[in-house]
Amino acid sequence: MIALLKRYRWPGNLRELSNLIEYLVNVVPSGEVIDLSFLPPNLVNSGKLPEQEPASVTVLYNTKEEEGVTPLEEMEKQMIREALSRYSNKKQAADELGIGIATLYRKIKKYELMSA
Repeated sequence: MIALLKRYRWPGNLRELSNLIEYLVNVVPSGEVIDLSFLPPNLVNSGKLPEQEPASVTVLYNTKEEEGVTPLEEMEKQMIREALSRYSNKKQAADELGIGIATLYRKIKKYELMSA
């Protein structure tokens, strides 16, 4: 995955990289492994990983867990709730969040977010 990030052209320069890192910090739970499914399709499709390169990175930041929910999980839940309230179409909400539709459905189930 590191090779993929190095090879990507970063047309948005530092701002695009910064946005990606901020998104990953907000979406990926502490200790979870970041794999290609968390990355935007345009970045993943920009080039293939060498076969010897591992396709994941472990998130190494710490968050204080209270009652089994990290602050990042709460933030993610809120972001999803807000996107679902803005869009009646789940595909549009997923696109705004920078995640796939299957990931959105998985997170809706995880956070028990019932939407119309």
